[in-house]
Amino acid sequence: METNELKPCPFCGGYAFVQKVKDQYTVHCYHKSNCYLVGSRAPRLNIEDVLIKEWNRRVSNEKKTD
Repeated sequence: METNELKPCPFCGGYAFVQKVKDQYTVHCYHKSNCYLVGSRAPRLNIEDVLIKEWNRRVSNEKKTD
């Protein structure tokens, strides 16, 4: 996976994409039925690379701390 490639939406599995709005980047997806990621719930950050990294992080990617 390329650094700037987004994983599908974790809520509905739809194709995700980054959009720049004024001075912030936000992730949207082509929603499937009943997707949680709508409107103001979409993540927003000033740095595109950081937004993509955060979006692509999943629970299975987290380090265990035991």
